[in-house]
Amino acid sequence: MTEEMIASLAEDQAKLESLKPDTTPFSYSRNVTIQVMLTAVTSSNIAAVGHHQALGLVIEFKNGGIYSYPKVSPLVFQDMLEAESVGSFFHSEIRKKNEPYLKLN
Repeated sequence: MTEEMIASLAEDQAKLESLKPDTTPFSYSRNVTIQVMLTAVTSSNIAAVGHHQALGLVIEFKNGGIYSYPKVSPLVFQDMLEAESVGSFFHSEIRKKNEPYLKLN
């Protein structure tokens, strides 16, 4: 291997090092407001429910907590509205099935 080849390899190695992704941790935060129409329901624990394309099922509990269940479909939301007991439907069809959720407030 000639000195010229060694120098060329060193340059290539330096170029490769510069292409490695930056793994420095960072944080990003942004406040976003999304409006969801909620329907008041008769329930001892649930104040209102709604459905949003991006958020899925949204539930406002009487204790003030608002939660999103993004994998719950509009059909399940409609079934919830038509259920004899909204709270019982929530427990059997959503909570017991361990649907993922996000606390919105």
